[in-house]
Amino acid sequence: AIVDWSVPCSLLVLRGFLGLLGFYRWFVKYYATIATPLTNLLKSQQFTLLKAAQQAFTLLKQCLATNPVLGLLDFNFSFVLETDASAMAIGVVLSQVDHLLAFFSKKLYNKMQGDSMYIREMYAIIEVIKNGGNISLVNFSRLLQINKA
Repeated sequence: AIVDWSVPCSLLVLRGFLGLLGFYRWFVKYYATIATPLTNLLKSQQFTLLKAAQQAFTLLKQCLATNPVLGLLDFNFSFVLETDASAMAIGVVLSQVDHLLAFFSKKLYNKMQGDSMYIREMYAIIEVIKNGGNISLVNFSRLLQINKA
C-alpha cells in the first residue's frame, strides 16, 4: 500500500514515487505545491532528502490514503471549473452539482512565474483542456477565476 512506501533513498526511487503520484495527481488538492520540495530534488545531481522534502513525502502519502470521495462525471449536468494561481503554481477544481470531481495542479515554469495573475490563470485553463481527457469536451456552466489582485 502507498502508506507503507519507504522514504526515497535515491533519485531513481524518488522518480518512481513521483511517477506513481503523477497518475493520481487529479485526486490530490494542491498536488503541485505539496510536491515542490520533491520535484526540486530531481534538478540536483546529489540526493539529499531535507526536512521539507520528507514532510512533502509524508503528506502526499496521507493525501492518497485519506482523500475525499470524488464524484463521477455526469454529462447530463453542467460543470464548474475553478482556477487559482500563485506565484509558483496553478490549481484547478472541477465540480458538478456541489460534488468535487477532480483537482489539477502544476508547478509553473520559472519564466511564467513573473507573468500576471490573469495569464497564469488562463494557463491553468489551457492545461486542464490539454491534460483532462474527456473533461475538455464538457459543457462548463461557470468558470470561476479566484483572483485576489
